[in-house]
Amino acid sequence: FTRAVDFGYSFSIEETFEKWGRDDITADYVRLIRMIRPDVIVTLPPTGDAGGQHHMASAVITRDAYKLAGDPTRYREQIKDGLRPWQPAKLYHSAGFGFSGEPQATGRITRIDSGIYDRLLGKTYAEIGAEARSMHKCQGMGQLLSLPAPAAQSSYQLVETSLPGQMDRDETSLFDGIDTTLPGLARFAGPRAPKDLTDRLGAIRDAVQSAQNDFQRVGAEAVVKPLLSGLSAVRALRHDLRAMAIDESAREEIDFRLRQKEYEFEHAVLVA
Repeated sequence: FTRAVDFGYSFSIEETFEKWGRDDITADYVRLIRMIRPDVIVTLPPTGDAGGQHHMASAVITRDAYKLAGDPTRYREQIKDGLRPWQPAKLYHSAGFGFSGEPQATGRITRIDSGIYDRLLGKTYAEIGAEARSMHKCQGMGQLLSLPAPAAQSSYQLVETSLPGQMDRDETSLFDGIDTTLPGLARFAGPRAPKDLTDRLGAIRDAVQSAQNDFQRVGAEAVVKPLLSGLSAVRALRHDLRAMAIDESAREEIDFRLRQKEYEFEHAVLVA
């Protein structure tokens, strides 16, 4: 996803930076963060003395980019191109990835059970991961796909966060402390968000919940009506955001996410 040149195996982070151009690739990472606007970033551990050092170099750059993406004075050419600063809420390292020489993770570790079966997808998350890994054809990985079974927990260490006090809390999810609900988008408008905005975000959430409930009770054919209702509500809110008493930054943040939600509604309607 960057302009980095894949120059083959390397035993040195310094060599990797020399070939890539550290500031160039950091700029690419910052651009991606500002485009995608993630709440959470997960990367590999940045140290270890085995394995291609591209892995570690990418982790070092990720941490740099995490800190720089929210600073409007850095990479100003991106701001001139129309991107806006964005500070992700959390940065995690994979804890115990398995590289030789990797330091033992310290501090609070979040453990995620990837062996949970998703009955809608018909697979465990570990199976999906193994299937993805098998796509690395040139590395000959994961040619024997795993069967459903209890899987080892995946562990993650929180190393950076913009959430006050989050480093001191025990976590059960990578999204702990982050409001990921649709009504939660009103936070971008500040503590006194317009009631019309909060009510209409709640109505979109209700349409989703209605579709989910109808799917459980009846089946796919029953979800078309509530999905169309939600789609219409998203489109209407996107249109009316322009006239709401919120600042331009809030309007852009909310619309950015509603645009994605509109696509998800469209896709769900077509599938149903």
